Amino acid sequence: MLLALELARELGATEVEVVNDSELIARQIGGQYRVKQDHLKPLHHKVMHALSDFDGWEVRSVRREHNVRADELVNEALDARVR
Repeated sequence: MLLALELARELGATEVEVVNDSELIARQIGGQYRVKQDHLKPLHHKVMHALSDFDGWEVRSVRREHNVRADELVNEALDARVR
């Protein structure tokens, strides 16, 4: 997510919508849940800092079974790495 946010900023995006398959991450970033594990707190801080660079942002989760496109994108990325 951090790399994607950095790339979006480099491409000039002013708003981002992050869709992932982790409800926990979406709720932690949204402030509904605390990040409890100490080793994850610095990463959470970096993500929040990266999000603050945008005028608007949304992070939400979609269950994997409802997001066939996510599997397609993963397969495309894996295929591209093999080439």
